[in-house]
Amino acid sequence: MNPDALASDLMLALERGQVEKLRPVNVAELGQFKSQPADCHNNVKRWVSEHPEHRPAEGWLVRLDGHFIKHSVVQFEDGTLVDITLHDLGEMKYDEILADFIFHNQISTCPFSAMPAEIRPPIPPDMTP
Repeated sequence: MNPDALASDLMLALERGQVEKLRPVNVAELGQFKSQPADCHNNVKRWVSEHPEHRPAEGWLVRLDGHFIKHSVVQFEDGTLVDITLHDLGEMKYDEILADFIFHNQISTCPFSAMPAEIRPPIPPDMTP
């Protein structure tokens, strides 16, 4: 799948409301688990191996600037999506940068592993300088 087609599918999913809310993990939930920054896919694999009642979820973070970031999170047994990867956000809060999550399997049958790390939707022609 080419990046423009993927961007279109992600934008359509966003317009249709096919998004899920994420919450960041709190330190107490991590316990002895060591979350590695910028290593979400491996963090989730390790977490699920230690917590078999939880499931991995692959998809796309919807950033408030309109970019989509390839990301893995954990789905708790009650369905809650939890981002177990710690982010260095500086002074910003989690929900000031990251808005929602779109499940990859809702928009594509292509393997998640083959997807690019980030998708930037094209600028519409009428907005080009």
